[in-house]
Amino acid sequence: MPLVRVVEDLHALLQGAGIKPPYVLGGWSLGGFLVRLYTKHYPDEVLGLVTLDGTPLGIRPLPGGPLEGDPVADEGGGGYYFAAADAEVAASPTLGERPLIVLNHNVNRAPQDPDETMGLNAQKQIARLSTSSILVSADQSDHFIPIDQPNLTAEAIRQVIAAVRAGRALPACAETPLPRFHATCLDPNSP
Repeated sequence: MPLVRVVEDLHALLQGAGIKPPYVLGGWSLGGFLVRLYTKHYPDEVLGLVTLDGTPLGIRPLPGGPLEGDPVADEGGGGYYFAAADAEVAASPTLGERPLIVLNHNVNRAPQDPDETMGLNAQKQIARLSTSSILVSADQSDHFIPIDQPNLTAEAIRQVIAAVRAGRALPACAETPLPRFHATCLDPNSP
């Protein structure tokens, strides 16, 4: 299934349920990429975002390919659909002034592991997509941030909603309650 179809389905579901925009969207893992793709397709509907270990640009199909009976398998593989969505998001590499909080996992992170360094750099890249962003290390989480640290996740969403409602940029991370939820503020512009 093309990833854009997931976005179109979400749009239709929100409309069908009578949930009118504007929205603050949150997404974990591939969902972090999908909320950015949704913002690309429906920019006037999305006022803020939260991503939790969100998939960066350069996504690839899942290892091992699609499962038998998966709609992607029935359409001859998923590589094209991932690449097309990735190219579409890359063509609009900014979220403007939309408040954005990026949560990044920290448990089991090996500082010298090149994959972990690449992952953190990808989260920094996502945080730099907005001029109003916060990058936070979820200090008690591996990739499962919403499960490991639900209070941190909820606070991140609250902070974005508060900024959207006030029509202002996010405050500096240290000025928010986020560090009290076992989180460390990170600089997205650090090397």
